Amino acid sequence: MGLPTSKHVILFKPAGANGEKAVGRKYTPVSPINQKGTIDFVIKCYPQCEEFPNGGVMGRYLETLNVGDKILMEGPVGRLTYMGNCMIHPTGKTPLRITKLGLIAGGSGITPLFSIMDAIYRARENCIDVKMLYSNKTLDDILLRSELDTINSDASAPNISVTHTLTREQRDLAAPLIKGRVSIEMLQQLGFPEPSPETLYILCGPRPFNQACKEMLISAGHAAGNVFG
Repeated sequence: MGLPTSKHVILFKPAGANGEKAVGRKYTPVSPINQKGTIDFVIKCYPQCEEFPNGGVMGRYLETLNVGDKILMEGPVGRLTYMGNCMIHPTGKTPLRITKLGLIAGGSGITPLFSIMDAIYRARENCIDVKMLYSNKTLDDILLRSELDTINSDASAPNISVTHTLTREQRDLAAPLIKGRVSIEMLQQLGFPEPSPETLYILCGPRPFNQACKEMLISAGHAAGNVFG
């Protein structure tokens, strides 16, 4: 597809005949960038329920599509490109060389962060230490769990680690699963990187989640220009 690592595309639901407006949502592929002929997305389809009477508008629309249907797509979009060899290029800014990368994901925000980590893993780029913390409500909410746990348990990639933290899980947990909301104390206990010019944090989740994590990291001494989310 030619989509740079960590960039997104926007998929569009057309306007409806009953006055519904067109809807666009960003999605990041989880397939390798050199995959030929197909491209894979992880899309969570939220059903209608009492709490959310409309459900997930885009996901519910995509569920109605059949093999052979077409959809309007726009891209690439996104604030960062992972260029390989420890280089991150923020859009419109000078590329950054990083040796320590902290990835903090919430819910379906895992996909752009997974694309970066997976690219580092497949290329065996040992020049960069990667720590990922993935927050969800329960075990059943974890997306890409098999892929994440495979990378985390691979002894040939000791520079990459993944931890899942759950906020509403009642069952007992064992590593790499923990409980609790993301906090600076949690990051310190997990060995996440301390502030430095070659340390970068990337956040992706619901807007309040991103804002809270960004404020927390800046308060802990990380430069605002080295925290994206």
